[in-house]
Amino acid sequence: IADTDATADAIADAIADTTTDATADAAGDPSCKDQCGSFISGATCQCDPGCSAKGDCCADWKALCGCAKNADCDDGDGCTIDTCDAGAAVCNNLAKPCDDGKPCTVDSCSAGACVAKAGNDGAICSDGDACTVSDACSGGICNGAGKKCDDGDPCTADSCSAATGACTAKPGNDGAVCDDGQACTSSDLCKAGGCKGVAKVCDDGNVCTIDGCSANTGACIAAADVDGKACDDGNSCTANDACAAGKCTGAGKDCDDGNPCTVDGCDAKTQDCTHGPAQDGAKCTDFNPCTELDACKGDVCVGSAKICDDKDACTADSCDKQTGGCVTSASKDGTPCDDGDLCTPTTTCSAGACKGTTKTCDDGKPCTKDACDVKTGACVASALLDGAPCNDGDACSTGDACNKGDCAATPKACNDGNPCTNDSCNKANGACVHSATQEGS
Repeated sequence: IADTDATADAIADAIADTTTDATADAAGDPSCKDQCGSFISGATCQCDPGCSAKGDCCADWKALCGCAKNADCDDGDGCTIDTCDAGAAVCNNLAKPCDDGKPCTVDSCSAGACVAKAGNDGAICSDGDACTVSDACSGGICNGAGKKCDDGDPCTADSCSAATGACTAKPGNDGAVCDDGQACTSSDLCKAGGCKGVAKVCDDGNVCTIDGCSANTGACIAAADVDGKACDDGNSCTANDACAAGKCTGAGKDCDDGNPCTVDGCDAKTQDCTHGPAQDGAKCTDFNPCTELDACKGDVCVGSAKICDDKDACTADSCDKQTGGCVTSASKDGTPCDDGDLCTPTTTCSAGACKGTTKTCDDGKPCTKDACDVKTGACVASALLDGAPCNDGDACSTGDACNKGDCAATPKACNDGNPCTNDSCNKANGACVHSATQEGS
């Protein structure tokens, strides 16, 4: 409320009325004191709708604090829009709208002026361009990624319609390399929106074949033309040339000399037969069953003699010229050989077999068993069991028995108990001998 004398008088009257109401309240009359009306910014007040049932309480306050025009509601804040509801005598102080309609700004009011700052990064928005997608706020600006319009056809110029956002494709890129999907074309290039290639030429130069291209692999294929079709095999030594199973053949002069080691031919100029040597080492046959590894050397077929050797010194090995098989016959008796036995040092052939005389091993001891070691060819002796009977070769010993490989015995007793005789044993026959001692002994 403007600070004028009239206003002051109205306030004074309101105070007086309030005092009267207070007095009336004390007398039990209803009063609006401290119930209706409230002071807000400045001197502007409004009626509390809850007091409408208490007589003219609100009317009293409207007289004091109500508004008649918008100017009466100026709250001094430039960021509010102040208006007066004349019928209700109520001021409305609403926040000033500062929405600039842009989703990528944060709008506010400062000192009565609207301020817009960049914000809401990442928020979904629309940049108004139909040819962008994934529009989002960034630094206060709504940006979208350009819509990709590629139909995968190199022979079209693809673009986006600014009016509808739809992708369009028009013929273009004439001369660009492409692929028409045909295996039997090459050098494919774009032309008038289509991909066109040059048909692959398949010609093997053979008049006896029908040439074509495989649509599956793109490889040239040739099938035999009809047999009997006239052709030229390029050989003047043949006549009546005709196709047969895809080849041009003619009846030629027979120049085969029967020698596998010559290259037979016909001289196209003279039509004479020629016979040049085959390459050395070329396989051939000399028709000798007792040779092998036959090969050409010059214009001759030469074979190596077949080796027939059964590794047995007591056989004479040879090749049967009729069958080419190896045959054997006994070697001459007495031919030295080796039977592989170290205990037969002297071996010779006998009736086609290698035979030898077994080595004699005797150490002269009756109490050892003598044998030849087949691994070394040396004689070895092993002792007989102790107690085994033996003969020590002494006729004057008794009880001969083996003991640790030796023949042990007890001397024969020839004592006759007569002191006047000399007792002894006859080594020749083992008999006891008793001769008289010298008289007087």
